[in-house]
Amino acid sequence: MNRVSSGGFVEKPGPVTIGAMTTLVVVFVLQHFAPLVKFGSLKTWLFQPWEILTYGLLHGSLMHLAGNLFGLFMFGSTVEDHFGSRRYLFLLATCLLGAALLGYLVCAFVQGPAEIIGISGAVFGVMYALWRIYPDMILHVLGIWPVKLKYLLIGYGVISFLGSLPNAGHGSNVAHSAHLGGLVASVMWFRYRESFEIMLHKRAQQQANKAHENREEVKREVDRILAKISQEGMGALTRKERQFLNRASKNFQNSSKG
Repeated sequence: MNRVSSGGFVEKPGPVTIGAMTTLVVVFVLQHFAPLVKFGSLKTWLFQPWEILTYGLLHGSLMHLAGNLFGLFMFGSTVEDHFGSRRYLFLLATCLLGAALLGYLVCAFVQGPAEIIGISGAVFGVMYALWRIYPDMILHVLGIWPVKLKYLLIGYGVISFLGSLPNAGHGSNVAHSAHLGGLVASVMWFRYRESFEIMLHKRAQQQANKAHENREEVKREVDRILAKISQEGMGALTRKERQFLNRASKNFQNSSKG
């Protein structure tokens, strides 16, 4: 685990955060040499399956990219350090897909045709994850005004909801519905992650109990066979009892080596 600063932020980003940031920068540079936006953006009038992921790699301006890089670095580093790279990658992908889904549905059926790019929705979901880790975290807006993270989330959530209503998106180049989708996806990820982990814990406990019962059953059978040998000798054992005793002996030796 990386060292955490006094504000709760991890000072060194993890491999997923570094990989995501590097990929975004590389793709942004490539946008100037190839029509990537044309083929990779999420278009509501001509949907292609790969766009639900590629749209997040594209950005419309340097400021758009810089804002998301900042969010990934500030929020994603801490979330990745807390959950581990694998779970963080799954969270990031879930938020990216959630942002794509709600953004597509709202633009296609509520606000009208649109072209969506950027990983902002996923970053919004990561912000929610950070709040779940540190519910009382305080951020300093512009490095000056202290504001609790939960109030920023509420504010962004309200703005995103209002911006997703009919006619609200006209004249704006911000995909508020995608931001809202990333937040909703993160909320759902936490809800079902906890349920899933509880289910896995119960299953592991059941398997452990079953293994314990099997060991006890084997022990009782071995004790019975040994008692028979003590009373009647080895010649009294049946073929099945000899095979069982040999298997039990080998299993015991293997477990001792492990």
